[in-house]
Amino acid sequence: MKTLEPLIEECRDKLGGVSYLKTMIHLGMHRQQWTAIQNGSGVSDANAIRIADFLEIDRMYVIAISNSLSSKDRESKAFWRRTAKTYEKKDLKMTA
Repeated sequence: MKTLEPLIEECRDKLGGVSYLKTMIHLGMHRQQWTAIQNGSGVSDANAIRIADFLEIDRMYVIAISNSLSSKDRESKAFWRRTAKTYEKKDLKMTA
């Protein structure tokens, strides 16, 4: 997964296909954040955690995707992409 958009789509589906505005509100995020996500931006760690918790997946996976999008230098981007790929191969469901 290279962007957060598919995760927001999953959230939207989980909410029964409501609008993106309602999805963002349910996640506690500003509606403008959806536009930023569509444009390939990352989100704050707090918002990444909100997404992960709602989808019941590993928080670090969403944080890694987001940070790979937000990183300014190549080395950081590469690190976060590798981290996200590592989590893609794991069972992402959170355990209680």
